[in-house]
Amino acid sequence: MITVRNQFEGVPAFEHIAGSSFGNWSNRETACALLSTLEKVSDYDCSKFYIDIAELHDESDQWFDFQDEIAELLNEYMPMPEFCSVVLEDNEFTVRPNLEAAQDDCHTFNDYPDKKIPDSHSDFILVVNDHGNVTCQQWDYGKSEYITIWDMV
Repeated sequence: MITVRNQFEGVPAFEHIAGSSFGNWSNRETACALLSTLEKVSDYDCSKFYIDIAELHDESDQWFDFQDEIAELLNEYMPMPEFCSVVLEDNEFTVRPNLEAAQDDCHTFNDYPDKKIPDSHSDFILVVNDHGNVTCQQWDYGKSEYITIWDMV
């Protein structure tokens, strides 16, 4: 089970972008959904991609490269929580946390701290409990407390 308590202005963690684990989206539908999202979150000119979609045959091997290219642009232009990116998993493009990146940049605790971690080079922390649940939090200077950016079970 995945839960989201997103305080972020933008696309939240675990947001579904395109595709289906049930396999009922065509490559063309997935590519159009990715482009639609890119147009909503940026001023990137997507007209070239729509021409490519019109010209690609449904059974073409180029669909996956094409979709990966759009996903890379989403990762570059789409506002999303820290340590997250658009990834393809189970035939779905989803905003997912990158735990490796978070672990490299965050202090890790087994309980929620009640004050800012001194001498921390980052405003972000990870809280990992004894069941393996992970919460990414960011220090909110206005509230003087950590707020949850994303968490996963």
